[in-house]
Amino acid sequence: VNFPDCNLQPKDNESSRLCIVNENSPGVLGAITSFLGVKGINIEQQINLSRGGIAYTVIDMKGQPEDPSLMQTE
Repeated sequence: VNFPDCNLQPKDNESSRLCIVNENSPGVLGAITSFLGVKGINIEQQINLSRGGIAYTVIDMKGQPEDPSLMQTE
């Protein structure tokens, strides 16, 4: 897949970066950000770009989850 060019400068040295390849359809980005919010993860900055039916999302989060299993979906 050829993604569009993207440049998201790191927020700072204390942020963690999460990169997600997802379906480009209504509600997907909202579901991603809501999931992180429910897990208590603060989004510092983000960018979402798409081409056709595929999108990718880059999210810088404040710190890192204490338990990496928090990032697992159910």
